[in-house]
Amino acid sequence: MKLSNFFVFVVSIFFSLIVLYLERMVGIDWDYHPDANTYITYAESAPFIFSEFMNFFGSGYYFVSNFFNGSLFFLISLNIIIFASTNLLLNNFINKFHLNNFGYTLAVTLWIFDFYRAHLSVQALKDTIIIFLAVLFVSLNFGFFKRIFFGAIGFYFTIRFIIYSILILPLFKFFTAKRIIIYSAYLLVIITIFSENIISSLDSGRQDSMQFRDFDTVPTFLELGYPYGETLRAIIWSIIRIFPIEFIFHPIYFLFFTQGLVSIYFLKTYFKKIEKSKLIFLFAGLAALGWSVSGYNSFVRYTQPIITLLPILVIYILKDEKET
Repeated sequence: MKLSNFFVFVVSIFFSLIVLYLERMVGIDWDYHPDANTYITYAESAPFIFSEFMNFFGSGYYFVSNFFNGSLFFLISLNIIIFASTNLLLNNFINKFHLNNFGYTLAVTLWIFDFYRAHLSVQALKDTIIIFLAVLFVSLNFGFFKRIFFGAIGFYFTIRFIIYSILILPLFKFFTAKRIIIYSAYLLVIITIFSENIISSLDSGRQDSMQFRDFDTVPTFLELGYPYGETLRAIIWSIIRIFPIEFIFHPIYFLFFTQGLVSIYFLKTYFKKIEKSKLIFLFAGLAALGWSVSGYNSFVRYTQPIITLLPILVIYILKDEKET
């Protein structure tokens, strides 16, 4: 059964509002994530950040907050609309490759109406915008240079978009030799200019633990020292992010169980039909983020764009191979 775009958009808004009500009822307020308080508090600093080129990339949400004068109502309303728009994109994409069976319909429904993304949509955070840009970057039939344009907007909100874009673009057939050279030069410029920021981000996993919540008890392996702890963390965290067994460390991680089921469903359904080596890009992205952070909660947030994109990437790989 296909879901209509109108149904998906309207239900997504109501879904976010229900999550908003439930979270506020149990005491999860707008500042549950420390980042939210930072975006509100330093909203007036956006013009200053813009004046410093090195701080330009990754500062996008400060400008969004500044534009709305730090209004929680407008920031959360914007996130809810973007969440619904993201679901519209996901539904529009998946309807082109519809399989008429219950398992597929259930997996797609859980994928679109994802509770964790709904949670992010009712917080004053940039994650909802980043996920939207990543989905927009991949799912629509844009030309090569338009994708680069949307990639640049992604960099404006987070330097991590370089990981998302490296994972995505090499999978597509529209890469000619000329375009590979252009895109490689594009990435090289980004990496060169922001090398210190990127290295600092990757090295952050070697710092003190980022386990800021009592329930964040997933081992970080920091005690093993560099690079053994980072390597083990990158591998193990990537595995448990795909195969949902985080709950063995704390029951709260059952919240990500449906995400894991969706990932497993799409990988299992298409595993025999696709070239396995192309999945390395997917796991490499998860591993890079696992290496760079030392708190599982942060890892979950940073990898959410990849988890959201997983079904799209698997289908694109399959589609690409059928056409060759």
